[in-house]
Amino acid sequence: MADQYYRFFPGDYQRDTGDLSMIEDCAYRRLLDYYYSNEKPLPTDRSRLCRICRAFTTEEQSAVEYIIERYFVLSGDCYRNRKADEEISERQEFREAQSNRGKKGAEARWGKAQEETQAMQPPLHKHKRKDGLPSPSPSPLPIKEKEKLKQPDGQDFILPSFDEILFSSGPKTKSDLQKVCKQLYGEKTFPEVYAFSNTQLKAKMNPKAVIHALARCVISKPKEPWGYCQKIIAVENGNYNERDNV
Repeated sequence: MADQYYRFFPGDYQRDTGDLSMIEDCAYRRLLDYYYSNEKPLPTDRSRLCRICRAFTTEEQSAVEYIIERYFVLSGDCYRNRKADEEISERQEFREAQSNRGKKGAEARWGKAQEETQAMQPPLHKHKRKDGLPSPSPSPLPIKEKEKLKQPDGQDFILPSFDEILFSSGPKTKSDLQKVCKQLYGEKTFPEVYAFSNTQLKAKMNPKAVIHALARCVISKPKEPWGYCQKIIAVENGNYNERDNV
């Protein structure tokens, strides 16, 4: 795709066109505009060239003829302008260099993002699902079985394991989500936890993935819980059945 601009050097142009009439000068600029905007030489059809310049009177068409003969060279089936060809070539090289630089930057950013995602990926566990089949899901939370954590109001809250989250019913999922949010908010590990949870659910993230991320946050107590939980959800959201993503 051609650029929507081209470099113009008033001093050079004035030096080369100082003796042109106003009509001739207009014809030359319109031909150059066409040349640069299309990044290709001019056609040899004289009626087409007059149309490009919007030259309809005899005087205007004569001006087009003069400009073509003076500033353009017939090359096969087109008219070329040496200066325009040089400028177009430089622009194309510049765009290609910018494109390559952008691709390298994107590849570097993508590679870093992939490394961060892989670092957040839990190892596969050897537990079996309730139907007896081996589960490809990430390992359960690295906590002691039924580890009890005190809620601010004194009630015991048991962090669910990965499998418990996976096979929990809709009401149980909703209840666990409320409890883990209350836990993080009460102990001030994640003061913005309610806003975070609402944001993830509005973005159609699986609520079970949200629970799992927040449960890990309870254990790890990261300095930046929002980003920490967001990365976990990005990795684990697909580990839950589509029917659970409601």
